[in-house]
Amino acid sequence: MGAPLVGCASHRLNLAVQTHLSSYDEDVAQIQTLMRKMKTLNLAAALRFNTLLLRQDTRWGSTDRMVERYFWLSEFLPDDDDETADIMPSSRAVKRLKTLMVERTRVKNVNKALQKDGITMLDTRVWVDGLIEVEPSFKHYLEFWRSS
Repeated sequence: MGAPLVGCASHRLNLAVQTHLSSYDEDVAQIQTLMRKMKTLNLAAALRFNTLLLRQDTRWGSTDRMVERYFWLSEFLPDDDDETADIMPSSRAVKRLKTLMVERTRVKNVNKALQKDGITMLDTRVWVDGLIEVEPSFKHYLEFWRSS
């Protein structure tokens, strides 16, 4: 046919993000465990005005929202409960997750931009090249123009 086949940039971005998030699996799993614990009857009643959120493994957006929600709810979490204290993330894990959230802002912006109408292949290439420059681990999934 002679025409280059173009893959879905948004799908490739999702694959790159899933791979990148795998290095944070331990920290995210700890937050997931804590959020599940917070849904128990006694703690849910105390936090009833501050809804909890769990992640879905197939979508990285839910992971972001869960971690954001943790930071928002952390000031309301009980300090005196031994069970809760055992599953609270360490200060090192919290620091890593804060760094992750800062990094993820760029990715979220590009992901939203890719879903708009009127986006050209040049726009996509510029945005994706920018992400690769900031996060080299995305190169495996996002550097699809170089192969043609």
